[in-house]
Amino acid sequence: MNIYLKRKARIIIFFCLLGSFPLIAQDTTKGSYSSDEVDSTVLDYYISHFEETDSVRWNIPELNKAINSGYMMEREKLMVEEINMVRAFPKRYAVFIDEYIEKLKKKSAFKHTSSQNYTITKSHVTINGNEVIKNDTVWNTDPDKDELNAAIELSNILKTMNPVSILKPIECVYIAAKKHGIEAKNKGDLDHQGTNGSWPWDRIGKECTKLEDGNENLAGGFPYIRQIVISLLIDSGIPERGHRKNTLDPNWLYIGCYEVGTIGDIPNEWIQDFAR
Repeated sequence: MNIYLKRKARIIIFFCLLGSFPLIAQDTTKGSYSSDEVDSTVLDYYISHFEETDSVRWNIPELNKAINSGYMMEREKLMVEEINMVRAFPKRYAVFIDEYIEKLKKKSAFKHTSSQNYTITKSHVTINGNEVIKNDTVWNTDPDKDELNAAIELSNILKTMNPVSILKPIECVYIAAKKHGIEAKNKGDLDHQGTNGSWPWDRIGKECTKLEDGNENLAGGFPYIRQIVISLLIDSGIPERGHRKNTLDPNWLYIGCYEVGTIGDIPNEWIQDFAR
């Protein structure tokens, strides 16, 4: 369920896993924040797998809509292409998910140092002009199982879904993402809400006056493009799979991806902005 510009009830979800190595993902379909950690031996194996697969490209020109976008860095162009790969060829992209599922099953490739994680849902609802805030905490005692189940769920969806629109990079959406990323870098924290109280749809609407809606995913921790996209698509621990829905939403027409870099202890921070 996306939160649109005129929506009055907005929900923020924080997904946290106890541990030491943070791999984060955020989305504004419900403004979610997910934090995972992996022990170092499994992390090395996990990264080595994606080091091999991240270079696997399909060389389909229509997917690489950002190739001539001079305002974007090369890795940002690859992020746009990767998102378009799963949107335009979901059945073919499911092969990557199935490979990961086999890694989960055979190699225990996502072992956590903690056996529990939790999701905090913070709801903002305006009633009679007054904002009411409600916090709910839900514990997940088996995050490894949840990761596997979410991956299998994703694979089944991709194998049955029809292709959706190929997203076109547009500079005003990119500028909205970049400005927010620079601000986050300066304050040392990446969140959906700007220091001026703005949300993604506000920032996109300000930069792109002819567009009517926007949203964003925030992610970080993984060094490879495919890792970032697959982690958002699997979306384990996130109620309603908000990142996945954002990435696969057929209503989006435009995209802007900005690589923020390291903020605090989290490397490879990204902002993915979607618009229509």
